[in-house]
Amino acid sequence: MKSFVKQYIRFSIKHHKLVVGIAVILLAVCIAIAATVTVDNSIEGLLPTGNPVLEAIERMEGEFDSQDEIIVAIVGDGATAAKNFMSILAARVLLENPAANVLYRLELGDSATYFVSDSGSMYLMTIAPNIGFANFEYDRNLFFTRTQTAIDEILADFPSLEAGMTGGVLIWDYESDKVMMDGFFLTAIVTLAITLGLFALSFKRFILPLITALPLVLGVALSAAFATLFFDYLNFFAMFAMVLLLGLGLDYAIHILARYGEERSKGNSLEDSLVTTLQQTGMAMIVGTTTSMATFLAFLFAQTTAFEQVGLVSAVGILLAMLSQFAVTPALIAWADQGKQHSKGTTFTFMGSIGRFCAKRNGIITIATFIIMAALFTSVRNVPISGDLTMMFPDDLPSIAWQMKVQEEFDFNPDEITLMATDLDAMAYFIYRLEASPTIATVESVAQFLPEERALWKPTLEMLPTAITERFVGNTGYLLLRVTAAGDVWDSSFMADVREELTALTPYVGGMPVLMNEIMSIVMADAILCSIIASIAIFVMLLLMFRSFKYALITFLPVAIAVFLLLGLLSLFGAELTIASGLSIPLVIGLGISGAVHITYRIRATEDIAGSLVHTGKAVLISEVTTLVAFGSLMLFTSHPALTGLGMEVALGLCLVLNLILLPAVLRFAQRK
Repeated sequence: MKSFVKQYIRFSIKHHKLVVGIAVILLAVCIAIAATVTVDNSIEGLLPTGNPVLEAIERMEGEFDSQDEIIVAIVGDGATAAKNFMSILAARVLLENPAANVLYRLELGDSATYFVSDSGSMYLMTIAPNIGFANFEYDRNLFFTRTQTAIDEILADFPSLEAGMTGGVLIWDYESDKVMMDGFFLTAIVTLAITLGLFALSFKRFILPLITALPLVLGVALSAAFATLFFDYLNFFAMFAMVLLLGLGLDYAIHILARYGEERSKGNSLEDSLVTTLQQTGMAMIVGTTTSMATFLAFLFAQTTAFEQVGLVSAVGILLAMLSQFAVTPALIAWADQGKQHSKGTTFTFMGSIGRFCAKRNGIITIATFIIMAALFTSVRNVPISGDLTMMFPDDLPSIAWQMKVQEEFDFNPDEITLMATDLDAMAYFIYRLEASPTIATVESVAQFLPEERALWKPTLEMLPTAITERFVGNTGYLLLRVTAAGDVWDSSFMADVREELTALTPYVGGMPVLMNEIMSIVMADAILCSIIASIAIFVMLLLMFRSFKYALITFLPVAIAVFLLLGLLSLFGAELTIASGLSIPLVIGLGISGAVHITYRIRATEDIAGSLVHTGKAVLISEVTTLVAFGSLMLFTSHPALTGLGMEVALGLCLVLNLILLPAVLRFAQRK
């Protein structure tokens, strides 16, 4: 291995232009391949194949085209203006989406009934958009964009009116996606600017940090090309993994440049500095890469197909990102530094002081850490787990504001649960059972438009207006019931009781509350399973790499304590473990272990805690601070709770502190023995 590294470094120095040229050509080829990728954002990717909830909803989609509805609420002076507005909007929606079902008035005989509040100040229109699973993301975005554009354009002719869309999770998810994407561009700029500033501060030059952009982008491009060739399509999570790979590739560059700068500052030659960097720091990078790969490969055990894909793409991507840095960065450094006097970078002397304090006061540090853990033990045991999926959405969405107005005027809950009856007799039985149930508040069905005498139901049904039959009668005669629960549909324990009651009547139970609660329960279970498997896999990898149970345990200790403290602090400050913070746990394990590996590897090799923190600790500090900056930028420039939640930031911050303080202190104990 050492002989190969020396030979490759000599080749890279001598033929650095050739190496860079090959990298550029390979980058262009990978970009061309990745440009053909197909992205599938269908919601079915969040549930495993054969899931009974997904199968029931798909069966109902085929029967009724769409059970999900949005509501357009209209307020203002003048009933005539509101009615004319709805008439024009209905025609516009049907022109652009002929398969949609629009309902804003009922025509029974010679009279027409509108959906208007008791005060007469608000009118409602319901639209079933017929958004299928196959192209869910595209069709949903297209529908909402067209509908909002139509509302805005028509409102220009009705200055006395206001109108907006609402309808529960279906539209909340659409609006929150827009909020999430709006903040990404500014976040990227801020993160890049701060990262370059940290590079400039650490290395006192811009050229070396800038040239690492080539292997950084090459690693991501190789990963994207692999994913494109290996999979028929990529889901949203796999696409997001590409962004994560940029951060991991940046960490590799930081460690390489930090160690290279250290070796050059000692007066070593360009070749010797690069050889030492790849032989020593490179080995720690290999260990860190292996443990990170183990974390993402744990996602292959998840129930959701989306997680399986992101696990494989991320694991392979991390490996390719490291290999890109190993293969190309030496040639770029040779091109930039050959024949030049290397300037000494900023020395983090304060890290040496931290190292000496950790070595001298290691007993106090260790005892204090375990006292804090003991104090938080009860909090960890009682950490509340939130089943409220509305916490995943920003609270300032326009659709939420309109929903509040609708609820005030109509006492209406748009979060409906749907179920399907085979015939009129089954529907009548369902209605009887549901109206007697304490968990059900309202039941809506075609029975509302039928006479009390059951013998007249069938002939009357055939005479009902199309607007009603399209809403409640399926393509093959099944009948749809829409129910609202008497409790909080985003309370997982309450919804479990509701689902048990409804599925006892029929297996065909759907609606956004049912679907999203199923997704949440599976994702939380996957997060726990992946965290356990990742922890076991990482520990085994550390055991193999260090060939010491003691050093493997010590290296894993900071990230395990960080997760423990995160759970304790969440409970202590009254926060809840949400689906977002739950998903962050396996990611924190994978990201946090890398810094611990580098520090353990260096201290074990040199037995110099202070010196190791000055050099390797510097690289760990810079790399983890840049990661925190990225997540911190999301908190500053987006208002999406799934991105701005404190779970990931707090856990990574704890990992950084524990890696730089507790880990050296415990390693000092190991040295003494």
